[in-house]
Amino acid sequence: MVVETNLIWVNIHKFQGLPRIKKFLWLECKEKLMTNVERARRGFTMDGSCPRCGAVSEDIDHLLRGCVMSVAIWSSVIKPSRLQEFLYMDLHTWVVVIL
Repeated sequence: MVVETNLIWVNIHKFQGLPRIKKFLWLECKEKLMTNVERARRGFTMDGSCPRCGAVSEDIDHLLRGCVMSVAIWSSVIKPSRLQEFLYMDLHTWVVVIL
């Protein structure tokens, strides 16, 4: 697990894209994105549901891969034969794969 975790941070550090995307990836891996679940945990809202699809819980995994809107976007970019694997792999492994 330590080796895998180090691989995530090394890949984010080596990322050559926009700094805001690098920061987004860092926040995602630290599980600090302001999803509705996180807002509810911090007391900013009482509703942790997804505003786009109405799912009960909008956590990081739902936001990036579980929401109907996210799946529609990923299905237009990922080969259909690899989509299921891509959507259901471990979230940290998923970050390494997309980098």
